[in-house]
Amino acid sequence: MSRKTPSKMEVLMETYGPAVLVTTLSIFAIEMTVLVALLKNGVDMEPMIAFLDGMPLISREILTGTTGTIALAYALSRLLKPITFPLVLFLTPGVARLMGRGAGPA
Repeated sequence: MSRKTPSKMEVLMETYGPAVLVTTLSIFAIEMTVLVALLKNGVDMEPMIAFLDGMPLISREILTGTTGTIALAYALSRLLKPITFPLVLFLTPGVARLMGRGAGPA
């Protein structure tokens, strides 16, 4: 039987442990803060609301106001995942050193 090759995230978790979680959550918090600020301060949400309004379980009432802003920011953050994942891979070793977790694999 062949063994499954571990994903990059699995290797990263095994090597750096909690530093991966700290890095990932920090990037997500920064990302959400920036996206919510952009949406609240001038980005026209009407095209996004019109696009999402036709989807099942989503109504215009849900997409307006604070809940809608946070929901749209979250949806946009998921679209940015291909950019943030390499950022996590790049920043985690430095975060691990700052946390005193060593320089990485032995």
